[in-house]
Amino acid sequence: MELTKPQRKKVRILLDLGLQRMYEQALKDTFEICEKFNEKPDNPHDSYMKMYKTVTEYDKNIGRRFDGLSGSHYFNALLGLLTDEILTYDDLKDLDSEFRERTWATVQFLKDR
Repeated sequence: MELTKPQRKKVRILLDLGLQRMYEQALKDTFEICEKFNEKPDNPHDSYMKMYKTVTEYDKNIGRRFDGLSGSHYFNALLGLLTDEILTYDDLKDLDSEFRERTWATVQFLKDR
């Protein structure tokens, strides 16, 4: 879908929000690994490897979504964040109503496939 310049600006803000949420989840997941290690420090190597794997997986996922992202791909990136429930319908409140509803309808279609 071709976005107007104002739509691209608003979608870019949403993409940044999605990126921040992905970083937050990565930090929560690695913190949980550290907490488990602190509760029961069995094998530091295993805990380190779990943390390393977690960060690496998030890094790959973030890179696939955002590296080299240009304006012509903003809509698809937005759909991905909505489909994966990183962003929600409420996050779309600043978009104009027609664009918001078409976007949400597309997300629902993709989820139902």
